[in-house]
Order: sequence, then structure tokens, then C-alpha cells
Amino acid sequence: MRLSNEETLNGHESAVTCVSVCGQCLVSGGRDKCVRIWARQESGLWDGIRVFRGHEEILHFVAQDEDRCVRLDCVGDCHLLNDLRIYSSDDGGELFVWKKENDSSDDRILRRVDYGDQRGAIDCIKVIGSKVLLSYDGFGSVAIQDYW
Repeated sequence: MRLSNEETLNGHESAVTCVSVCGQCLVSGGRDKCVRIWARQESGLWDGIRVFRGHEEILHFVAQDEDRCVRLDCVGDCHLLNDLRIYSSDDGGELFVWKKENDSSDDRILRRVDYGDQRGAIDCIKVIGSKVLLSYDGFGSVAIQDYW
């Protein structure tokens, strides 16, 4: 269904808590502890193409590596042309880095880091090249980490 000013993307089993848009890709996270990937079709409609599961707490923030922004070929079924990296954090302080490889049905977790005991939930994620900038509940500053 396409509305002139509004579209509704259905898929999460409970409230959506975070959204990231980069190019033709939208990533959402929710209270259902899932990360969902949506691709904009040539028709302008959004299509749910992937679900990542693994978090044990409610999703707090999602981000995409904007340097690797997803390009989509939407002739027939949408598939990813580039490697896709998605960053997600939950209320317990865990950070996941997901990777969907080109021409593969396998998703894998590149990194899983639990910052919960040290810093609490991650409030914000920004990816610039190999650097990941994170801010935390009650931490009072930004941590810059070189992951790659």
C-alpha cells in the first residue's frame, strides 16, 4: 500500500524503538529484540528483506556504516550488492555488528561486545570508516573505537 505522505512498514511484533535510513535501506529495531532491514523498491514501496535475531534485551539503537551504504538492485527480488554492516545495541549494553554477505543466505555476527557492566546502554552509534563512536547512559562522554 502506498500513501502520499505516509507509509506503514509492518513486521515487528511490538513497538519500534529505533530507525536508521541510509540510501535505499532502512533499518529498524524494536521491543521484540529484532533488527529488521527494509529496501526501497523501484516502485517506491519498502520491502522487508532481512531479520537479525540474537539480542536478549529491547533494541536501543541501530546504525549503518554510511561508507558502505547499501545499494540495491530491485529487478525481481531485492538482493544486496555490497557487504552490509548493521550496528545494533540493546538496553543491556550489548553491541552487535551484523554482516550480510553478498550472494549468501548466511548472516553472521562480526562482533558482539557487552558493555553493560562497564557503561550501561549505548545511546548513540555513529560509524565513520573504521571508527565507531558510541555514547552511553551515565558515561558523560563519547568513546571512539577502531573496530576494523
